[in-house]
Amino acid sequence: MFEGVVATLLNRFLGNYVTNLETTQLKLGIWQGDVKLEKLRLKKDALDKLRLPVDIKEGWLGTLTISIPWSNLKGEPVRITIDNVYVLAAPRFQGDFDPEREHEREYKRKMRRLENDDMLRQQQLLKTQVVDGEDAKKQASFTEQLIAKIVDNLQIVIKNIHVRYEDGVSNPEHLFAVGATLGELSAVSTDDEWRQAFLHDSGSVIRKMLKLAQFSMYWDTNCQTMQGLDHQTLIRSFAEAIGGTGHQSILQPVMGMGRLAMNKRPAPEDVRTTAKFEFDQLAFELDNEQYADALLLTTAFDYAMRQRRYCKHHPLPGVRPKDDPRAWLLFAFRSVYDEVHDHHYRKTWEFQKERRDDRLLYIRIYSALKVNHGVLTEADRSALEYLHRKLSYQDI
Repeated sequence: MFEGVVATLLNRFLGNYVTNLETTQLKLGIWQGDVKLEKLRLKKDALDKLRLPVDIKEGWLGTLTISIPWSNLKGEPVRITIDNVYVLAAPRFQGDFDPEREHEREYKRKMRRLENDDMLRQQQLLKTQVVDGEDAKKQASFTEQLIAKIVDNLQIVIKNIHVRYEDGVSNPEHLFAVGATLGELSAVSTDDEWRQAFLHDSGSVIRKMLKLAQFSMYWDTNCQTMQGLDHQTLIRSFAEAIGGTGHQSILQPVMGMGRLAMNKRPAPEDVRTTAKFEFDQLAFELDNEQYADALLLTTAFDYAMRQRRYCKHHPLPGVRPKDDPRAWLLFAFRSVYDEVHDHHYRKTWEFQKERRDDRLLYIRIYSALKVNHGVLTEADRSALEYLHRKLSYQDI
């Protein structure tokens, strides 16, 4: 039972971020207790959750290892290790705008949020569900205790991370790059005295000891792009930069320890999470050129995000107002008209009736989907996809 749950969760989570996931290999590894996935390529839209005008140009997850001691889940921790994650990102500004692609990305973001909400609702339902029969109650109690023990003792190790953003648009005078590197970040469970231990009964508070090593940030001004490099050279360049060498650091490499305490059953007046960190040093440095680039970057991001809703009316890239004044006049007119028309249309009875009908139809189809365990007629399935694309996340 647990194997199927783990496989479903991993497949759903990793499927949102990587392109070459072998589901058969994943399921086989989970059943055997040792999952090792290598050379996973990140999707171009893997950072869309941040809602920034950024695309991944190159992204790799070197190794993902999951060790599950099926024979002794009540005595050994589940271990997750992530190693060698390299991301090269670049701006996605107006010149790269594609209405169909943007609508599809927005649709995928909305569906991921709905799937996560549905999963949370199911978990809450299981917690509050009344179980009939003594044997069923014992089984439900055992399952709940085992899952809690697995989560309480989960060990996570993340090693060798390098995320780099290159921008030759925000400042037309030169290309700059912003990056963050991480040598290691680990989290292990501890007892009340903050000693590493396997928790058989964690009580209401989970305690994790955190270890941070070689975390640094840099801002290279007037640099060379890494786009276009062959794969081996790109990976080597990413790996060599971990630790802050060879770049214009704005945060020198940091090492430290942290203590994280999470209250699983907090009262309304209680603190849910407390954290305490101790670092050997925190050394920041920012020169005038880096500061100027930072201001230009934030301005460009703000402009791109505000203009995203109007990009569908924008004249073709490279067309200036003096080249085609009519196109720019139409752009201004259509942008204002759409916003004013939408604002007034939402106050009409026609819109309210349409919204009510859509909501009633969605409730009927969604109820049928749950009652029939995912089986729908072709007409209902098409109608459900149409409503998912049409309705906002808030309406759904």
